[in-house]
Amino acid sequence: IELYYYNPSCSNYYEYNRAEDIYDVNGNENVQEYVGYATRSLNIIAPSNLLTSQTATNFDDKGSIVVAPQEATVDKVDGTKTATVNVNVTNNYSNTISEVKIVGKIPFEGNTYQLNGADLGSQFDTQMVNTIQLPEEIKQYATVYYSEKEEVTEDIEATKNGWTTTPEDMSKVKSYLIDLGEFVMPVKNTYTFSYDIQIPSGLNYNEVSYADHAVYYCLDTDQGKLQTQTEPNKLGFRIAEKYDLEITKYETNTDKVVSGVVFSAQEVGQEESKTAVTYSSGIATIRNLYVEREYVIKEIRTNDNYVLNDEEIRIIGHVVDGKLQIEVLDGEFKETPVIEEVENNNTKVKVALE
Repeated sequence: IELYYYNPSCSNYYEYNRAEDIYDVNGNENVQEYVGYATRSLNIIAPSNLLTSQTATNFDDKGSIVVAPQEATVDKVDGTKTATVNVNVTNNYSNTISEVKIVGKIPFEGNTYQLNGADLGSQFDTQMVNTIQLPEEIKQYATVYYSEKEEVTEDIEATKNGWTTTPEDMSKVKSYLIDLGEFVMPVKNTYTFSYDIQIPSGLNYNEVSYADHAVYYCLDTDQGKLQTQTEPNKLGFRIAEKYDLEITKYETNTDKVVSGVVFSAQEVGQEESKTAVTYSSGIATIRNLYVEREYVIKEIRTNDNYVLNDEEIRIIGHVVDGKLQIEVLDGEFKETPVIEEVENNNTKVKVALE
């Protein structure tokens, strides 16, 4: 971790504890002067166990990959759209792992976590459109089961689960079970299981649906097999459209831009906010705001030469006939917001404040 800092009361830093102010942390537009500098090490150590996660791919035309608990942003379209759910399993244990079963649920309204039974918060149904794709080295060992039931267990023989290897209609499948049989998972190896889902048309902005799975397995210990289980973060698919808010900060009644000003955009009803700072260009860019969500835009820090502007501005974005429009609910900008389409189908909203 690299830390750049400054002390407004004393700008003399030890030679071994300073660096050029490449980020202009003191907001004076000088990126060559020295500011304080420190580093710290952070070690991230994975548990010695079976690790599992979910990723989403093939949901946009940019080749994006989303790792749970993040949500894949799916464009609102007139027709249906497909996406891929990838279930990843890694043996990070010091010995082999055996008797592995993966039980999962595709995104559908009302689905729950496999292990604790809590509601996932899904708001719409998707459909599984193909059989689950297995890693090549596992195909000879694995058997895949499907069920139209919403609540299932890892018990293959239990009739209440409705497990079958040959579903009559893939679009009705809600749950799946991957039994790795006699396969013994070597140490440090990773395997990915994938399936495609179809997302329906006609959904509203900000509707979301989640996929989940659990892994039942045995740790092969010197004393025998230790049976256990684990579950990853849920993986979401959200119908949404994003835009970037580009704020140019001016000195009042002039064309002079102001650096070192920090702005925040906080979604109404949420605790977290996004922030950005104006550099020598006087421009701060707050990225990835969602349409049909209300945001409060405010100045939270200015440089030493100016007084903080405490006016708050509330905005919300709408899509009308395929075009983004910004509605100002409270407060006002210096100029009418300008909307620009930029590369990779992104939208930029340019505003100005004094």
